[in-house]
Amino acid sequence: MKIIHVHHHYWPVIGGLENAVKALAEEQARLGHEVHVVASTYGAANRPREEVINGVHVHRVKAIRLAGYPDLTYHWSTLT
Repeated sequence: MKIIHVHHHYWPVIGGLENAVKALAEEQARLGHEVHVVASTYGAANRPREEVINGVHVHRVKAIRLAGYPDLTYHWSTLT
């Protein structure tokens, strides 16, 4: 099964939801699913735009952050 998680941050950004998404995605990949995570580039500026981490395909896209709150981060660009 192909699974996509969309969240405003992903590892190496550390936080409760970030850890939950990472654990869930890695477990799904370990079970044999094709797992993709779409996250913003915030907090991961020195990471590649696309990479595979522990079997999870991570896609980092440009985003806008409203009012400086990380939970108000919206993905701006699309995957190609």
